[in-house]
Amino acid sequence: MTTLKNLLGLMILCGIILFSTACSSDDDNGPGDSTQVLEKGKYGVVINEGGFQQGNASLGLYEIDTREYSPNFFQSISGNPLGDVFQSIYILDEIVYLIVNNSSTIEVLGLNPLEHLGSITNLPSPRFMASANGFGYVSNLFGNVINVVDLDEMSVINTIEFPGWSEEMIWVGENLLIACPTCPALYLMDVNEGTIIDSVQIGPNSSFLRKLSNGNILSFSTGSFDGEVLPSILLLDGELNPVDSREIVPSGFIGAAEWDEINSRLLYFDNNLMYIEVNNNQLSSPQTLFSVDEPASAYGISLGSTGQIYLTNARDFSSIGEVIIYGEDGTLIDRFEAGVVPSAVVEY
Repeated sequence: MTTLKNLLGLMILCGIILFSTACSSDDDNGPGDSTQVLEKGKYGVVINEGGFQQGNASLGLYEIDTREYSPNFFQSISGNPLGDVFQSIYILDEIVYLIVNNSSTIEVLGLNPLEHLGSITNLPSPRFMASANGFGYVSNLFGNVINVVDLDEMSVINTIEFPGWSEEMIWVGENLLIACPTCPALYLMDVNEGTIIDSVQIGPNSSFLRKLSNGNILSFSTGSFDGEVLPSILLLDGELNPVDSREIVPSGFIGAAEWDEINSRLLYFDNNLMYIEVNNNQLSSPQTLFSVDEPASAYGISLGSTGQIYLTNARDFSSIGEVIIYGEDGTLIDRFEAGVVPSAVVEY
């Protein structure tokens, strides 16, 4: 009888251990655990800029199938707040670079497994990043420089002089084409020599720059803030020769735009969701894709892999903003509260 009681006790003890282990395993599979892999094609990472000098920038994670949103995703992994003014994301293989403008840092996350790999510091005011051959090239709001980063060492190894505020960048062959909103121009830089080898004049406040599938280049200018210079689109060929251009007469200030590669058109928000097609090297007239009742303005536009359109509403730029997801026909798919000043959703 004693032996049976001992056996029963041992079985109960083993059951408790197995149950505890199972519970621990489930808990460890949360988004912040370093043993978990972020599976490709299932998530949208949300850039929440945060308020200027408020230190409340955040990275959110949206699960596309379940429509669940996890706030403060970076903090759950690193244990620290992201910083001040989260500007943009650059994804290279299974590493994501979180560019935090007013904190002068780039936070580096590994996605397989999920872990905070470190920080890139000594940057004036980083905005966007491009990469080649193990090096990152970082544009800046201030400082009139492009920073060169050794991505393995996660450190700045060089700075290249630039005429002004540098924004989005694309590769044209082995050279880097960089938007300068205040110049206003596009500059082609030989990054090996650290020199500017060509330039193209554009409209004011142009940070939007995309390379199209046929090698052409699209630049979008929001125009002057006083409305005297209209928003405009410039289409260039691969040699930076002008192919076509078009001015837009907006209802208000156009701040949100994105290139739709699948349908070869530029989407932009002007009270409604508008588009301009690029066909046979020609820009069409503006057309309405669908009407939008809410929000009255959009701070950012992002596109999903299956045609969904993400609009971000920053509201008053100090409280929690919202992400609204539409189908291509304007059907409302989902909407959720994000973080302070949501600006983009980048699918991974």
